[in-house]
Amino acid sequence: MTIGVMFVCFGNICRSPSAEGVFRAMVEQAGLGDKISVDSTGTAAINIGKSPDPRAILACDKVGIDISSLVARQIDDDDYHNNHYIIAMDRQNLMNVTAWKTPHYQGQIRLLMEYHPNNGGNHQLPDPYNSDQDQFYRVIDSIDAACKTLLQEIKAEHQL
Repeated sequence: MTIGVMFVCFGNICRSPSAEGVFRAMVEQAGLGDKISVDSTGTAAINIGKSPDPRAILACDKVGIDISSLVARQIDDDDYHNNHYIIAMDRQNLMNVTAWKTPHYQGQIRLLMEYHPNNGGNHQLPDPYNSDQDQFYRVIDSIDAACKTLLQEIKAEHQL
């Protein structure tokens, strides 16, 4: 059985594709690519078919991760069927994916920053879209720290 992990933000061009790229790299490095699938999506349909924001691509490139081939899409019912973990970037997106979940969804829906070891009580990952490149680098640092804990928890829960 493959364990599905999906990251969700608003438009699927900044935070969630960055998290997908970072987490996929961690999964592959851990030798778990055949056991854990990684995806991302948005709650809004505004960017369907678009590539990630160039600033997100640059921030990921800086840490050796290529997200340039990812394509934005909007969450649908199949995502609930295919993913055990739906990880939202902020409370608004968490509320949306929780409200839209299919009746039989048994997986976890949580905020990414809940996994960050030093979140200081802040469980929201800020959207860097209206910020400068430096904010994208800071978001990648937060994603990296949170994804490390997320992977540890998945490995422990599923005895990987």
